[in-house]
Amino acid sequence: MHSVAVRLGVVIQRLVEADVASKIFTGNPVTGAEELVVVSVSGFRKAIVQCLVIPDRCRVGSAGDMLQRVASFEDMAVRRDPNGSTRQEVVVPEPAESPWLTTTDIDALGSLVPKSEGVSVPGPHVIARAMFGQTLYLLQLRPTMKPPFARSGGGLKHSYRVAALRREVNKRV
Repeated sequence: MHSVAVRLGVVIQRLVEADVASKIFTGNPVTGAEELVVVSVSGFRKAIVQCLVIPDRCRVGSAGDMLQRVASFEDMAVRRDPNGSTRQEVVVPEPAESPWLTTTDIDALGSLVPKSEGVSVPGPHVIARAMFGQTLYLLQLRPTMKPPFARSGGGLKHSYRVAALRREVNKRV
């Protein structure tokens, strides 16, 4: 039997409130194109990761031109619970159907990209951030990982279908 030393790094962060949370991909995670892809939701980005909502999404070209912009459809948000955890909260009275980020916000997010270069390994990255009031929190910077469904051509469209199906199921319950 071999003895192997295992080293593990652990980062502990406090849970911060978020009016709007975003993920910024510095390269299109589905097509590989050199463009920014920004997805945003009200509240915590957990709603994106768990495919609970269809987030705002936009694509910005390398020259800073807006290539595509689609407003979110959110009938729920993930918010901080008083006990320090998170909870799902129904959006009342109407689901949000307007962009959470203004063009100015998106331009500001684009300015984070050059600052992230050289901090991590070369190549496309994912930048996670949250905005609460006037305070911007940079939560994570990591290399982009190509998910298994992207190789099969499902990509983000698959995530949006899952979110739409969950909404349909919730309406029937």
